[in-house]
Amino acid sequence: MEYYKKIRNIREDLDIKQYQFANLIHVLPKTYNLYENGGRSIPIDVLNRILKTLHLSLDYLLDLPEYFSYESLEELENLKDIDVKELALNLRKYRKKAGFTQTEMAKLLNCSQQTLSEYERGNTMIPLGTLKRFCEEVKVSADIMAGRRKDSL
Repeated sequence: MEYYKKIRNIREDLDIKQYQFANLIHVLPKTYNLYENGGRSIPIDVLNRILKTLHLSLDYLLDLPEYFSYESLEELENLKDIDVKELALNLRKYRKKAGFTQTEMAKLLNCSQQTLSEYERGNTMIPLGTLKRFCEEVKVSADIMAGRRKDSL
């Protein structure tokens, strides 16, 4: 399921109206409607507020395998915000750790080597769908990749 559909389903399960949720995360209802319907990418600062408000891990949102389990709601509430700089550094670190060249990984992610290089330098934010594919390829938690929790290695 697409991540924006999952956000909508969770919001609806909580019986929160779309305009109410938009107010909770400090965005205009019309803008939030675009996020929730996939019409606009969710900026990192807004995504952080959504994850915190709904007590979600990035792994859960992206339907990634549970590389790490969360023992309690408190543990989820203590996840940090997405750190764009750490995410960029981790893209390179985990790609190399898994033994992929930039060219090989770019092919797997269906992007150019130059685009992957821009993600790794932090010049361009990696789209969530591409981050999901990356995490699946290198078998790492998106929460770790994004600096929301520490790697135990």
